[in-house]
Amino acid sequence: MKKIFFFFCFINFLISYGQSNLDSLFDADRYEELVNILTKKGEKEELLASELFYLGKSYGRLGNYSNGLLISDKMIQKSLSTDDSLNLMKAINLKAENLIDLNKIKEGIEFCEKVSNVFRPQDSIQLELLCFKWGMLYFQNDEYDKALDIYNRIKSDKFVKLNLYRHNYALILMRTGNYENALKGFNESLKENKKDKDSAGVTLVYSNMANLFLNKREFETAKIYLDSSARFETKDTPLRLIKNRLDNYYEYYKHTNSFDEASVYLDSVKMVEELMFNKKLNENIKEAETADVREKSLQNKVKLTDSKLERTYQQILWGIIIVVIVILGLLFLTFLYKYRNIKSAHENILIEQKLLRSQMTPHFIFNSLAVLQGMILNDEKAKGVAYLSKFSKLLRGNLENSRNNLVMLDKELNTIEHYIDIQNLAADHIFDYSIKVDDNVQADEFLVPTMMIQPFVENAIEHGFQKHDDDKKIEINISFKENKLLCVIKDNGVGVDHNKIKNDKKKSLATIITKERLAMLSKEFKTESYIEIEDMSIYGERGTKVSLVLPHQLLKY
Repeated sequence: MKKIFFFFCFINFLISYGQSNLDSLFDADRYEELVNILTKKGEKEELLASELFYLGKSYGRLGNYSNGLLISDKMIQKSLSTDDSLNLMKAINLKAENLIDLNKIKEGIEFCEKVSNVFRPQDSIQLELLCFKWGMLYFQNDEYDKALDIYNRIKSDKFVKLNLYRHNYALILMRTGNYENALKGFNESLKENKKDKDSAGVTLVYSNMANLFLNKREFETAKIYLDSSARFETKDTPLRLIKNRLDNYYEYYKHTNSFDEASVYLDSVKMVEELMFNKKLNENIKEAETADVREKSLQNKVKLTDSKLERTYQQILWGIIIVVIVILGLLFLTFLYKYRNIKSAHENILIEQKLLRSQMTPHFIFNSLAVLQGMILNDEKAKGVAYLSKFSKLLRGNLENSRNNLVMLDKELNTIEHYIDIQNLAADHIFDYSIKVDDNVQADEFLVPTMMIQPFVENAIEHGFQKHDDDKKIEINISFKENKLLCVIKDNGVGVDHNKIKNDKKKSLATIITKERLAMLSKEFKTESYIEIEDMSIYGERGTKVSLVLPHQLLKY
């Protein structure tokens, strides 16, 4: 009995030692080393839930959020299978953290709402940790009252005293109009950041305080805080903080009618967005490369399993090994071929990206690459090839159109059709659409400005429908009457009044730019042009109707 007792004591000592070693590596910010150790161990044996936690957290610290998300899902499944409640709560928090880092806002909200009922009274600390992410997911989705309600659930002193809590809570209070208490929270956070000599934190708080005074229309006070934010910036300041400050400078100069200065800062914002876009693309490519590492890990596991059967099933074993190697080799070559194509496309995109920045938002390209990556990782070959084909045609069309101020109407409609097809391939609920051109309109004889119609089609797709709507339809009709080229975009979704309530504080930059372009082009072409947006409820129907009179030129043969 004593021998058995000492044996279990020895095993517990080894487990505790291994755990403390992981703790020390993580606390020392040696994330790559930690990933390498756990990945190699995972090739030989199944990792413990605690080891999966450190692996997922390390991926997150390295900016490899997609792999972090995969590990968190694996940790959730393992914790459920072993009825390990503590690690289940940790896995849920880890997944929420990766979802917010991947900017999967709606998916993150749905996940948090779904799992919140899993927490027991004794899990209150883990639930409050989840509330940090849950509240900011609502915040980023412009649901500020819900964000405030979630943050009010955080009661523990050790969390309430955290600088992160103070700053985030002040942000939410600002968006709900509680400027006085928001300012108090910002001042407390600022004091803590200065005490810790956190220049990035000081920069962010000053910028957000400036935003508060912009909202209060106290512009000169806002300018003081913006200048203070700029003074604390260093070469290591994150790009998102720099963009936050530049956005606020732009708003300040716009509201004070200093349009030349506002234009300069708008150009600076675009430059920073381009740097952020390039950084995100490089991260996506790096994540794709790690898929090859996971595939090699699977090969090693297969070889290890096969070696155990070698003595008794030698002839059968060699046949299996050959088949497995051929299949894995083909999969690897297929993946490598697709990866090289994506990388080649990426390099070509970088050459033209300055033009494309004015045509397509980084947000759309991020989502497209993420969808394509998901298809590749899920081995959805046919769907992935179709998606890549449509996406490449859309990019090519925008590249060609970007070289000219005017394009033929038929080319513009082809580009819109590719865009809608791409959205259909990526959507959870496929919608129907139609593009109709009246008989008196020869689409190859009309020249129109580029990217004038697509922003309104994008608004219909992104904001026009609720998630579970059935029979979604979008109609695009082109007609020519009384020397006016009219484009009507209709959907059968929730309507413009519903969208106005839902997105009251969130305006489409693309729509604003389109209206400004339309006003400018009307003067240039000396023609009447306008945009009219109506809720179809005034006609006794559902949806939104956008009437767009386009500036145009007729080709002379």
